[in-house]
Amino acid sequence: MTEINEPKIQDGQQQPVARTPKRRSATGELAEPKLERIRAELNIEKWPAIWNPTHSKTRSKLRPQPRTLQRESTGPDGTKTVSQVTINPIAQLGDLTTDDQRTLYALIKHWEERGKPDHETPFSIRHVARLLHKKGWGTNVIDSVTGSLERLRGTMLVWTRSYRSKDQRVEDLETVYVNILSKLKIVRRKVDGHVTTEAGYFQFDDHILKNLLNNYTKPFLFDVFIDIRGEIALKLYSYLDLIMADKNRFERCTRELFDDIGLRGDSYRNPSKRKQNLENALSELTGIMLTTGVLKSATIEKTKDGKDYKAVFQKTSRAEFLAAEAETSTKFAATLPVVINDYSKAKDPLMTQAEELLLRFHKLFYGVETHYPQSKETAQALNLIALHGVDAARHIVDFALGAAQASNYRPATFGGILQYTSRALSERRRESRPTAPSYMPAAAPERLGSQQFLRGERRLAALTTEQYGKRAELAKAEFCHQQPSMARIIAERSDSAMVVRMVRTFVIRQLDQEPMDLLVVGGDADPEVVNRKLGLQILAL
Repeated sequence: MTEINEPKIQDGQQQPVARTPKRRSATGELAEPKLERIRAELNIEKWPAIWNPTHSKTRSKLRPQPRTLQRESTGPDGTKTVSQVTINPIAQLGDLTTDDQRTLYALIKHWEERGKPDHETPFSIRHVARLLHKKGWGTNVIDSVTGSLERLRGTMLVWTRSYRSKDQRVEDLETVYVNILSKLKIVRRKVDGHVTTEAGYFQFDDHILKNLLNNYTKPFLFDVFIDIRGEIALKLYSYLDLIMADKNRFERCTRELFDDIGLRGDSYRNPSKRKQNLENALSELTGIMLTTGVLKSATIEKTKDGKDYKAVFQKTSRAEFLAAEAETSTKFAATLPVVINDYSKAKDPLMTQAEELLLRFHKLFYGVETHYPQSKETAQALNLIALHGVDAARHIVDFALGAAQASNYRPATFGGILQYTSRALSERRRESRPTAPSYMPAAAPERLGSQQFLRGERRLAALTTEQYGKRAELAKAEFCHQQPSMARIIAERSDSAMVVRMVRTFVIRQLDQEPMDLLVVGGDADPEVVNRKLGLQILAL
């Protein structure tokens, strides 16, 4: 029924991960973050397949068709009951999507902030857009939010033996007809063709409003859900947040899992296709906050019969999760050797350059003045500076801005601009080529090892493989101590090219800054060799 056209990820680009930032107490210990909660209507939460993915391949945007969801349950007396929900969209508006689900949660949040009125709730599209974390304000944002509001108002949901309230039993032949919004009014005022003022009101359907007021709801982490970007990850999050409320481990075969969340496209008949689409979603959800804890792990395993894959989810409490994070940082700190020259308290200049480069990217593309770097994008920035120098890295960011605007591409993460590296460096070489005689060689691009740390490069070349291995392990430990956010990447991807280059750069910087020259054991400068040669010369005399 539904296939998702997931955005393609460029090489080195990280799928954006929605995380609730950790905060530290006055003593420096990790503390539980403050989470923004709402109370979502329970009937809608129990049917996550109501919402079609926004970027579905098979979902018809011009001729949406009614969809019927069914679920069979067995009563205490052994009788089987089939519950169903039919979604009847309006042709010109389209089917309900995950974007509309976000908008519904934003309306609930706004309704709660207004004191939970039992009548019309005043609102503005601009305020809803801010709650949805929309970037900027323009025609696209206005049309997107307005379209979601119209679908929530116009789509009819027919509940057959499935709609419940806090104090009402569902009858066998009961059918409830619900529009999520029973009232919607939008007023706009334009000046010179631009919207300058907009207002209006909305009201939830009587059935939904009654359940919201009577607390037939479930708590839901609004900000965490809003920042999730993957379509499958969005549907999985609301599904797992409900189903894992009373359990710490949950397993489900991918066929049944896709059916639960409403993904039934033709290509999903193949287990390998289901596995491929799940991998990015599970990567995004690992470590994410749930209402009742933290999703500690989300993995895919082969079933025992070998015919399908199963998704395995494990949840832990927030206290245990934070304690594990603190223990990891302490573990790396405890392995540090005692050194005479301790520069750990001073911030590494290379790290400062990487953070400045990331801030430059986010400021140019999204206009933010403050940015808190994530571990993977920090590693990507360090690698870019190590390979091409800080000036070239800045040029790559500037070049990517113009190239992305020309193609209407907005990279969500720093990794999204790495595809422009070759073109940016080529343009930089052309611009730096001298206009004097053509036989004059062009200046070589500044690299970390070729100009800045020649002494460190020479010392590294003199090390044996065993000596470098020991140096690399110490460098990893010290780097993780200085940057705890990088510990996970270094531990899980220690053999990757990115980590190897990053560690090598760190070792070169250490070698270059050491006050004493290194002596190769057995070499001409080795004191034992010098004394032995001197003794032979004395004997010869």
